[in-house]
Amino acid sequence: MAKKRFVYCHHATLFYNAKLKDWKFDYKIGLFSVLYKYLFQINITKNEAVFVQQHWIKKEFKSLFNIKNVMVSIPEFIPNFDFKEIILDTSKIHFFYPLIPQSFKNIECIGEAIKLLPENIKCKIKIHLTVKEGDSNYANYIIANYTTTAINYIGKINRKEVFGYYEKMDCLIFPSKLETWGLPISEAKAFKKPMLLANLPYAKETMGDYNKVSFFDVDEPEELAALITQFANKTIAYQGNKYAFDESSQFNDWNSIFDYILKD
Repeated sequence: MAKKRFVYCHHATLFYNAKLKDWKFDYKIGLFSVLYKYLFQINITKNEAVFVQQHWIKKEFKSLFNIKNVMVSIPEFIPNFDFKEIILDTSKIHFFYPLIPQSFKNIECIGEAIKLLPENIKCKIKIHLTVKEGDSNYANYIIANYTTTAINYIGKINRKEVFGYYEKMDCLIFPSKLETWGLPISEAKAFKKPMLLANLPYAKETMGDYNKVSFFDVDEPEELAALITQFANKTIAYQGNKYAFDESSQFNDWNSIFDYILKD
């Protein structure tokens, strides 16, 4: 048996309150949200250290499992500006949401927000989603219920195309209800783009210090509709974000983690 054991917990589903739609579109999400709390606690106290990706998760782990040896391992992010040129209609205001279509990605918040927009706003925006029919039951549901000229369902695209959209887009929309990090936030930040983000701990921690960002309640499409309208009218007053945390138990790359694990 190993003298020292470590575990890297890369899943936040145990903090997710699964709804009926989650069970409907992918029962595993609902099942994991119920079971992970119990699966994680098996032998978790026997580890030399428990690694998680964000400080808010560390706080929750310490409280939930009554452990103190939780370390934060920030995902190593290297900006990639090698992108494919994307041609977008210059008469439109372009929003972008790169995602894999799972129910917790909360696309319906965008769809319902669009329904609330006045026509003079709806006709001049385009929201690009990396979703197409057949991707999943959830994708099929979204496309069937939110067919509008304001949404462009572009399907799966490669990394160079994703970064091409970052370069050309006007604003990132990110309404996801569950993330361990939220990589598109870091990526859009590297391009210095404005963002409308879920008002949740993961988004604020990933965002860090940034001025051109505002947050909305993920269950209130009215808030997102208001922000989209303000952005389109160039009247938006960004909330901005400041996030300070203790870096003494934080690792910023894999080398530092392995140095910690392999130390005498």
